[in-house]
Amino acid sequence: MSLIPYLYTTFAKYHFAGTPPFRALVVDYPEDENVFKLDDQFIMGDDMMAAPFYENAKNRKVYFPEGVWYDFRTNQKYQGNQSYTIYYSPDKLPLFVKEHAIIPYACPVQYVNKETVFEIECRVYGDGKAKTSLFTDDGETYNFEKNAYSWMYLSWDGKKGKVTDNGLFKKKRYQIKSWKAIN
Repeated sequence: MSLIPYLYTTFAKYHFAGTPPFRALVVDYPEDENVFKLDDQFIMGDDMMAAPFYENAKNRKVYFPEGVWYDFRTNQKYQGNQSYTIYYSPDKLPLFVKEHAIIPYACPVQYVNKETVFEIECRVYGDGKAKTSLFTDDGETYNFEKNAYSWMYLSWDGKKGKVTDNGLFKKKRYQIKSWKAIN
């Protein structure tokens, strides 16, 4: 539930720009020969990578493309262009976040309806600047096809966050409550 705003935005980007919401690593890292045959890891949205466990495995090897990556649950850092053995339980999907990403982490809600307003903690990964966007519409109709939607832009200057909205959709679906730097 906490990643609904991130995933909703990911699907909006798919609709508007054609970027697949879930894709093989080779799509984002075509120069990295190490990802050519990886078929058990995938990119989610712009800034996350998933590496599922199978059956009753307690560990697995995960390859990290270039850059610095953070474990979404523990914030442990991993240097890119190498593999690590990761230990997890099979009931938790190992997720990793790219450096210089902002992940809009929502307070969990029981259900989502047209009145839901997500309270967001912006988690900023790594040092330096970062930016992302959140898509907003009514969540029920196809009125986004008639330009009834907005983009909320989140940016981090290395010390504090800033929010701007293009204001096309008047109802607010997101309330930015806090910013958290994860280094």
